[in-house]
Amino acid sequence: MWPGALFDIALVLSIFWFAYRALAVREIFRAVIIFIVFGFLTALAWVRLYAPDIALADSIIAAGITGALLLDAYGHFTKHGPTSAQVATKTASPALTAVVTVGALGLFGL
Repeated sequence: MWPGALFDIALVLSIFWFAYRALAVREIFRAVIIFIVFGFLTALAWVRLYAPDIALADSIIAAGITGALLLDAYGHFTKHGPTSAQVATKTASPALTAVVTVGALGLFGL
């Protein structure tokens, strides 16, 4: 039981770490790659919870399709460059975004 519990704890901690890093990293390409890894880790968590159907859907949607779309968007962004309107906009800090997201999920009981 102990090795399985230690693996589950490491999995949960790594999911939280990769979620934070995907929000906090400055380079767009690195954020996309970290997001894809995050998708595979959540799929592994679903497997550990004995939900292989959800794990398969999660790996296809989160890590596969969404990751490919983000990589394609990154390719278009680097090819054409940002417009002046995109440069002028400022987003909220990643830490604030993470706190609001986790708070909203906790509020709705997800």
